[in-house]
Amino acid sequence: MENTRYLALGLTATAIALFAGANTATAQTLFFNKTLNQHGQTLHWESPFEGQIKLNNTLTTTGTGAIETNIWMDGKLLDALSLATQGTNSTANIGSEWFLDVKKGTILDFSLDAPNAGSNAIAFEAKISLPSSNLVFLQPEGSNSFLHVGLLQDGKIYESSPAYSNGNYWDIFQENGVAISADNGVQNQHTFGSFVHLSELADNTSIEQRDIVEISAEDAAKMEQFINTQMGKGYTMKPSYMPFLTPYAQKGYYGTYTGVGLIERAAEEAGITLLGGEFFHTDEDPQGFILNDLEFLYVTDIMVAQNAPWECLTVFPTSVQCQTQYGNRNPSSGIPFSTLSPAYMHYLLTNQNSAPSDNWLHGLFEGLDFILTDPEGRRLGYTEELGLLNEIPDAFYTGNLLDEPEHFYVPDRLQGEYSLQLYGLCNKGAMAAIGDNKNGSLISGCKPDPPKNRKPESVPEPSALLGLMLLGGFLAKLKKSC
Repeated sequence: MENTRYLALGLTATAIALFAGANTATAQTLFFNKTLNQHGQTLHWESPFEGQIKLNNTLTTTGTGAIETNIWMDGKLLDALSLATQGTNSTANIGSEWFLDVKKGTILDFSLDAPNAGSNAIAFEAKISLPSSNLVFLQPEGSNSFLHVGLLQDGKIYESSPAYSNGNYWDIFQENGVAISADNGVQNQHTFGSFVHLSELADNTSIEQRDIVEISAEDAAKMEQFINTQMGKGYTMKPSYMPFLTPYAQKGYYGTYTGVGLIERAAEEAGITLLGGEFFHTDEDPQGFILNDLEFLYVTDIMVAQNAPWECLTVFPTSVQCQTQYGNRNPSSGIPFSTLSPAYMHYLLTNQNSAPSDNWLHGLFEGLDFILTDPEGRRLGYTEELGLLNEIPDAFYTGNLLDEPEHFYVPDRLQGEYSLQLYGLCNKGAMAAIGDNKNGSLISGCKPDPPKNRKPESVPEPSALLGLMLLGGFLAKLKKSC
């Protein structure tokens, strides 16, 4: 749709209305409601969604001289209104109307130039119209990845969460408090406005970024129906001896749920299968938003000899020599480590190239940094010295996380070896796993960091030897917990 302008006189306020999709609900006040009333003031607005904006601009003055307001869209001048009164005690109004197509991240900037005395004002209010059925992803402050997800259905958020603190949480749309009690696990207490703000204070939020992925009303209703049967079930906590859960533990099969586990299980119960950004529906073996084979990294049972070369653990696929000479891999006694996370689900929902080939690769990391190098020398990972690297096309990576396991996923693995450099294995509780849904390695134990190299064309090779013993009793304990 082309941008269209109409001139309108006598308006008293400026409103921005954003329509995201055809199935819209009642418009709600968005993230700001402010007025520019002083010379040199500016206002910055970034569209959080793709859709259409209706922009009504009004400039009002009782000043003695000319004033001007300018509006820019992505750095280009969109509109300029100039106004002058006829006398010292008169009032003048002028306005314009625009219909704009915006993308997520489109920037609108507003400024007021009123150098002379008098009462000058231009008021801005952002409104948004949302589809009634969405998945809502939250990235807390201090993180660079989505760490929570909920289902928005008819104004309520359905989620599994550790107990919130008792209090009245501010709804940024309704501009009032929402009473939240300390319920642990599956619940639907939050409104959309309180969920995306997560603070009792109107001018302070714990959320740095929000994103919404629309799903069909029919799918959302089926998911809601299932979640209503699970109300009151607790939140799944990570066991103290193992940072990586199984998919079954996250999806409620042991009586408790993680946040992403609840949404994934509800999608499966609703008959949804997502593949490469496309939704399919079936009554037989629905896969949910994350295909079953992509929900875990399978670590096979290994008893590694004390002289096992480091390359036997940090290179994938594991060579036949490593498997036969240094350990016995028995897939029937392996351990599935869950790759379910809100960030991973968001990636699969929004990335058209996320569909797996016949070969893919997962990595899970706790308490350490890593660099993955593919057969073409491209790297992915993070170290303090090199920063964030993501040179592998279409790969998913959570980024550097402090309190959650880090995860990478390569949907189309190349033939040849992928190697890992691990930094911080001597940290308490540090652990790594690399593999696919059939074969993988669990790596732990204290070992000095490999040398670091800033040159992008030169990647350090893994060091020579590591003495590592995965005790049978430890693995037995893990298997018993699944």
